[in-house]
Amino acid sequence: MITTDHRIASSNGIKITHEDEEFASLVSNLSLFNETYSEQELHQWNAAVGPDGFLDDSDYSNQRTLEEIIKDEYFRNPEPPTPNIFFDCIVRIDLIWSSDSDTYDPKLKLMGCDRPRAQILKKESHLNDLREVNPITGKENKGFSVADCMKLAGQVRVQYKEDEGGYVFTLVKTEGNGRFVKKLIANFDPADPKYTRILYLPFTIFFHPQDASLEVMNKSEAGQHHVDAEKRMTQNEAQKFASGIAMGNPTSVYCKKFLTELELDFKEHMNEERKNFGEKPWPSISSISRINLGEGKGMFSLHSKKGNQPGYDFTKLGFQTAREIAKDITEEDLIMSTSAQTFASMYHSFCTDHHPTQVGRKAQKALFTVEELKEYFLTFFRKNNIKHSNDEDLLPEDEIKLKNLSLSGGIKSLEYLAITVFWEGDGRPKIGRWWKRNVSTKDGQVRKNGFTSDHDCAVNFISKTDKLLREHMKTAIDKQ
Repeated sequence: MITTDHRIASSNGIKITHEDEEFASLVSNLSLFNETYSEQELHQWNAAVGPDGFLDDSDYSNQRTLEEIIKDEYFRNPEPPTPNIFFDCIVRIDLIWSSDSDTYDPKLKLMGCDRPRAQILKKESHLNDLREVNPITGKENKGFSVADCMKLAGQVRVQYKEDEGGYVFTLVKTEGNGRFVKKLIANFDPADPKYTRILYLPFTIFFHPQDASLEVMNKSEAGQHHVDAEKRMTQNEAQKFASGIAMGNPTSVYCKKFLTELELDFKEHMNEERKNFGEKPWPSISSISRINLGEGKGMFSLHSKKGNQPGYDFTKLGFQTAREIAKDITEEDLIMSTSAQTFASMYHSFCTDHHPTQVGRKAQKALFTVEELKEYFLTFFRKNNIKHSNDEDLLPEDEIKLKNLSLSGGIKSLEYLAITVFWEGDGRPKIGRWWKRNVSTKDGQVRKNGFTSDHDCAVNFISKTDKLLREHMKTAIDKQ
């Protein structure tokens, strides 16, 4: 006879990590909350509302608990419910666990896929939600609303423990970090500051198969979280990347493979594994924008609705160049991704033979070879960094780093940004003058003139930006 002996993995509200070392990235939402929020601030926030604190209009008296679902549904039939069968229930706050994106799992070789820590730290955001005006009563401090909360989501891991002679169930929350925090803020009780009393949240849950591997369970949970992350604007690209990697999302996997081949890190996803093996960390990039859309898309595409793109080879070269400059010249641990994107765009425009832009004119040869343009980039950054420059008048505030190739509130075009640095800025050498001195004619003669804005390469480069910026770019190129 199959045993029905079981327990549900719970938290004491103090220890952060899960009891089972196999679940290395799981953390207790309750313990994280208790670690982050002080009794003083919780009391102060609630007392400011009134003697009873924030309202909580939830009533779960007609809902079954997770324990009841396990007893009544999981063990009811000879075979447990399949993973596509869901159950609605309420779950005690001490039974809720999350996969932590700040924690590395050495067995999975992955960071966790959820962001409980990041959500818990957003104190002002949660307070603002609780202080909103109730649309029905018109009064401030709406508190915790069951209509706003709806249901959180989770998947239940099932383990049979030989030494215990029974099953251990672990609920892994995949949606609802913010609602967990707001629930606890609104239900603070000075007589029970560590929330030892019974407090529930509503969930829709699924059960993993008993024989599911850690990899399979993690992938399924990450997949559910990733879908939720795609829907929520508050989820940033790092969180989407983490859940995408964990679930095996092809676009995230392709992005990670691209960066790994270049020995680049993003948000510790590669470096945590390297640290685990005692290896030196790689430089990190600031963003994966435009390289996180999958093979043949974003920067990896040669054409898009927004205009011509660098393609895979030039994109790879752009990131390689940024890495080399950061490592050997500017000594920056964090590489601004816009610098790599700028290099890629310039390689594409200036190292490619483009179709003629004037009727009746033959196509012009590319202005640079890849090797020549790369040498210009290296020369430019060497001359503008004290450690590698021969300019005795160069001061620390005069140095130009990769971070100077960052899009600001006023500049939204990579190509226009390049103009401000390599054509117009204080840095030397200017690209046009360097080209004139270092790129000889096809018969080996020294050039007498620089290139102009009507060259096919320059036309391609200028065409990538907004029409309002093009005249300024043309003027800057022709001045060199």
